[in-house]
Amino acid sequence: MPEMISPGVYLEEIDNSGIVTGTSSNVAVFSGNFKKGPINTYIQVSNTQELIDNYGYPDEENYNEWFQCYNFLQYGKNLLVSRAGNLDGTKTPYDGCYVVNNNVTVIIQEYEHAQHAHNEFAIASDAGIIGNTIQLTVEADERRVITLGVKASNKYCEYKEEGAHGNDFKVSVTGSAGSWDIVINDGTNDVWSKRAWDQNVTKAADFENPFVTFKEDVPLAEGEVPLTGGVDGIYEDQFKVMTYVSGTLKETQTGKQTTDECCNNIWVKFLPGRELRLGAFPMAGGAAEVPEISEVDPTHIVVTNVEDFEIGDIISFGDLTDRYFVKAIDEAKNELTLDHAMPGVDDPLHPQIGDPVYGITMVFGGSNEAVDDTLVDIKDFIYDGTEFEFHVPQDAGDKYDLFDTNPQIANFQEWDEKFKSIRFSNGHSKIKFISRNPGTWCQSLKICIATPDSFAANDMSMSHIPRYAFPGISVDDLFEYAPRGTEIGLIIYDAQTEKVVETFTVDMNPKAKDEAGKSTFIENVVNKNSVYIYVKVNDANDNPVADYTYVYDDVEEEYIGKSISLLNAADSPIQMDDLIDGYNVFSNKEELDLDIVIANELDAGSSAISLTETRQDCICFIGANYGDVVNKKAAQATTNLVNWRKFELNKNSMFLCATGNYKYMHDYFGCAA
Repeated sequence: MPEMISPGVYLEEIDNSGIVTGTSSNVAVFSGNFKKGPINTYIQVSNTQELIDNYGYPDEENYNEWFQCYNFLQYGKNLLVSRAGNLDGTKTPYDGCYVVNNNVTVIIQEYEHAQHAHNEFAIASDAGIIGNTIQLTVEADERRVITLGVKASNKYCEYKEEGAHGNDFKVSVTGSAGSWDIVINDGTNDVWSKRAWDQNVTKAADFENPFVTFKEDVPLAEGEVPLTGGVDGIYEDQFKVMTYVSGTLKETQTGKQTTDECCNNIWVKFLPGRELRLGAFPMAGGAAEVPEISEVDPTHIVVTNVEDFEIGDIISFGDLTDRYFVKAIDEAKNELTLDHAMPGVDDPLHPQIGDPVYGITMVFGGSNEAVDDTLVDIKDFIYDGTEFEFHVPQDAGDKYDLFDTNPQIANFQEWDEKFKSIRFSNGHSKIKFISRNPGTWCQSLKICIATPDSFAANDMSMSHIPRYAFPGISVDDLFEYAPRGTEIGLIIYDAQTEKVVETFTVDMNPKAKDEAGKSTFIENVVNKNSVYIYVKVNDANDNPVADYTYVYDDVEEEYIGKSISLLNAADSPIQMDDLIDGYNVFSNKEELDLDIVIANELDAGSSAISLTETRQDCICFIGANYGDVVNKKAAQATTNLVNWRKFELNKNSMFLCATGNYKYMHDYFGCAA
């Protein structure tokens, strides 16, 4: 019976013990191949929109991984996501993922006008056509003894040849003094026998045979005695390396196995690390000096299969000690132009003839530089029947200057670490823009810089020409208050969604503050608040930044101007080591409490299982292979699941939960092929 405490007010006890909340408090983690987002760190997401905002939409390559996160978020609200990314171009593939090895051969080694003749073992000491008359001939030489062999023996005799073969023999003695019978057996047959009375001898040394040498003064006794102690010798084949010039023998080097053992002479220099083999090896490729070449360019290299390369490829010679961006290709000359100079010929990192050229695929963020207002081109245009001039900014520098001035920023911690070392292309560069994280996701971004002169509110002449942040988008419509003095308007536009995604009013003065005393300096504001870009200002350049807006030409009916696009962005399939790194960000038990590890199918869950067994405070959920159960009849899917658990996932662990089959659902995003 409810208790009445005043007219119209009742107290009543309600039993809520049977109500279960629908919000999961479990903390889950997942690492995978997403198209955007920081690498080697994690972000907490609680719904699908946060997943999209931080890691992008699914596509044909990662929809399986993306929907694992999506489906967890239908039931739980605490998912920590780590993006795995191939930052370094390593080659640790899982099925279906690889790094290309073009495996071409470098022909030109020296940065000289004349070219050196060469073959697979050496290069001519002098450049020019004289090198084409040189030939190296490799012939067999004496064998090198590494370990001497040992003869097998027993108390009566010693096998005549060295080697373990003598251990197969034994000596059998029967009879008595004056009538001994001696038999030598090779383990399968009696190969020699003799009776003493036939020879009228009294000791074994009097017997001669083709297999053993009997010892002197060893008394005979009945019995079978095997030969033991025989050991094979170890030998290496050796070569003679002969240098011929115009058919005349100039030098012979003996006892060689590799070019590392050969000595350079006045005719040739031997290339390192080559195994010698029999044959004649003439040199070719020597060329005389070309007088019209005025200077040497150490950014050019000639390769054997230039058709395998494309502009924008990232390559490395040999052991990946440095990487180069392919800036241009001349197929007629088989020549690649690289983004920065190769080491000099005296540098150990200088590419050698025969070095393999690796094609490196890696994820890389976009960047670009705004220039100051002195580096502009003047364009004529007509507005309202009147002719005007408009200043259009030029490019800051070589857009292929990838590894020289453009850092690779994986996450916000790396931004802080690399901020001070960020370089600019030239003295006219004023602001450097870098994508918030790597990948081609940033290629759709456009950046506008609107100076105070671009706003009608600051123009008192009544003849202000409208400015546009991007074609059709007026700068006046994007800001409530126009920038003043050293302030600028910064607008970020996503061409993929055709929307302005961020606007900032910032100051180019590092000491500028707002009414509340907070810094309005562009670096402080953008680097703290933008989800798309980082910026750095060139302190060495005191000129104002150029205006990156558009005006409309009434006569030509076109927009004139320029915005900033991020260049050099690249994607790469993740590798096994990248997925391991992606899960390792969750490994610190002191920093992070978690309950569930969602495994990634790409490596059969091995990275997730390893994390779980290392922590031993959470459960790893690993699902069946997509190909085993999807579009399979029930009986076949069951058989595949049993075999998967029995053979592929043959593991018993209290921290592992294996689940079967896939959830059937609508592809909301249309990403699956």
